[in-house]
Amino acid sequence: MEILVITATVLAIIYIVKNFILPLIFLKELNTGMDLETICKKYCLIDLRDYITADKNPFPHARNIPLSYLPRELEKNFPCDKKILLISEDKRTARLAAKFIQKQKRDKIYFLKNV
Repeated sequence: MEILVITATVLAIIYIVKNFILPLIFLKELNTGMDLETICKKYCLIDLRDYITADKNPFPHARNIPLSYLPRELEKNFPCDKKILLISEDKRTARLAAKFIQKQKRDKIYFLKNV
């Protein structure tokens, strides 16, 4: 019985680390002190907001891929040799996107919120 409890505890810890802690390690908030040209040169911009929000308030040079479409777009082939900058409404959305992206690319992923 004790072995079962220990196994369940270990599995719970692995689940928490994999789904909540690792995406936060790869996700950093970007300091907005840079100008737009510098941001475009250094980062691949992915706008995670839905199409309507992104259309009303577009972020220049960003590719709009809502979170629900992101796994499919990453499977198709998303070539990006730069660091990735996610534009989202909140950190939760950016964390979920970072989880998808980190499976293919182990670089740090940055995000801008409340754009």
